[in-house]
Amino acid sequence: MAPESLLSGVFSAASDVWALGVLMLELVTLGEPPYGARSTADIVAGLRAGDHPPLPANASPDTRHLLLWCWQRCPGKRPSAAQVRDALEQHSAALAPALRHEHPALTEHPALTEHPALTPLTENPALTPHTEHPALTEHPALTPHTEHPALTPHTEHPAHP
Repeated sequence: MAPESLLSGVFSAASDVWALGVLMLELVTLGEPPYGARSTADIVAGLRAGDHPPLPANASPDTRHLLLWCWQRCPGKRPSAAQVRDALEQHSAALAPALRHEHPALTEHPALTEHPALTPLTENPALTPHTEHPALTEHPALTPHTEHPALTPHTEHPAHP
């Protein structure tokens, strides 16, 4: 949250850009908390003193510049959302990835290795062929229409002899 929002309750397009900078930081650090393990009270005290979230040590110069621009203390000195977009278009590598390829977080982060949605397609049960998935073979409403009593021809239906 932008300092002026947290300290004075002022919300604006400029405070949204501060928040966008925090979101971009989370993207380049693969979801690390923007203020690390600092307490809320410590974060608020830091914002009062003019702090901003710490920059990743190995972020690209373009990434560092863009984040610092978004976190200008004076809201009027922050870029507009359109200027952020333009900066990202000019420096397409600013967010992807700002961390070096050899950074272990890119290959060892639990969110990238343990989440079931990220298992290979052949191992993910949600992506097995539809004829084999239990949800599609065991639910009575999804049985083939010739086997479902409500869909049999009316001449064969018990209610219509």
